[in-house]
Formats: sequence, C-alpha cells, structure tokens
Amino acid sequence: ITVQKGDTVNLKITSVDVDHGFTLSAFGVHEQLEPNKTVEVEFVADKAGEYTFFCSVPCGRGHGGMRGLLVVR
Repeated sequence: ITVQKGDTVNLKITSVDVDHGFTLSAFGVHEQLEPNKTVEVEFVADKAGEYTFFCSVPCGRGHGGMRGLLVVR
C-alpha cells in the first residue's frame, strides 16, 4: 500500500476464514478480525517511511507470512 504523507488512510478489512488480527504499530492500529465481518480502520499517515503491518493473532498454517508494507511518501 502506498500513500502520501498527510493522507487519511481508510482500510476495510474482512477475514474470510478464521480470527485474524491487523496490526500497524507505527500508527497505533491494532484490530481484531472475526470471520465474515468487515472492520474499518482509519488513520492519518503523518510520517514518511516504510512500515510493516501483520496478522497479530496466531491463525494457523501460513500465519508467519501474513504481513505487508505501507509506504508513506
């Protein structure tokens, strides 16, 4: 995900299988995701850099690979 510094970021996240978590610590985001329920996450990308987000709930096989990158330019 790439955004500009100062952007308001709005993510709609849905787990399609089991409980998951969405954590983006640099912006204080820590959400629990229940199956088939959409969670809306909103924050201001107020600092430039690259930030990792990840699943914060042990959810089974593949959990360790559940991560992504937020790039704020």
